[in-house]
Amino acid sequence: MEGGAEKKRRRESKKKKKDFECDGKAGGGHGRPVEVSASVMGLFSEFAFTGCSGGTGQASSSASSTRPSIKKVEREEEAQKKKRKRSPRLTAAQMRDVAYLRRRPNNRWIPPKSPHELLQENHYHDPWRVLVICMLLNCTSGGQVRPILNDFFTLCPDAKTTTNVDQNEIAQLTRSLGFKNTRAEKIKRLSEIYLQEYWTHVTFLPGVGKYAADAYAIFCTGRWDRVVPEDHMLTRYWEFLRKGRWIIE
Repeated sequence: MEGGAEKKRRRESKKKKKDFECDGKAGGGHGRPVEVSASVMGLFSEFAFTGCSGGTGQASSSASSTRPSIKKVEREEEAQKKKRKRSPRLTAAQMRDVAYLRRRPNNRWIPPKSPHELLQENHYHDPWRVLVICMLLNCTSGGQVRPILNDFFTLCPDAKTTTNVDQNEIAQLTRSLGFKNTRAEKIKRLSEIYLQEYWTHVTFLPGVGKYAADAYAIFCTGRWDRVVPEDHMLTRYWEFLRKGRWIIE
């Protein structure tokens, strides 16, 4: 009997020792030391200072100072959206406005010369040229287009000739303007449709948006009083017409 009691006492002693090593004493601490890597300690430290509500300390202020706040990021994104201006578009009703009707053969409108010297002023006699100039000016400036304009109209003097010009030649000639292949493709496509008889409004032609359509109305048909351009250079010429000084001269 004593032997059995001794064995029972030893088993209980071992059990208590095991519980101490795994669960610790009443205080809740680990009885067995555990090695923790520096990276793990850093993670818990960062969480303790910045992740918990009410956490304070130097680590909290340091982390917050190096990270942009959500509100600041949102403000920057909103500012970027405001900078991106969408190209003005015509409604379906506006596209069929009288201002954009196909020019009649008996139209005698001659746009007056202005001090602004827009490129379209010298090519009003051919509406196709006015539209092409607007395409060349897309995503670029008059200062870039002006040096190549004479060479371009030497290669492509009219819509019919342009349909027979190799697209790569047009692309190479306009390469300094950027988007050379896209620009050349659009000019070729415009020339092909322009020669057709079925279109009634210039807005139905491919690649013709509000800017080109307004330029067509101002320089080709004389219906400048029915449009309100939004391009800054075209607006200058439109204001010049509105003042009416050219009529007196």
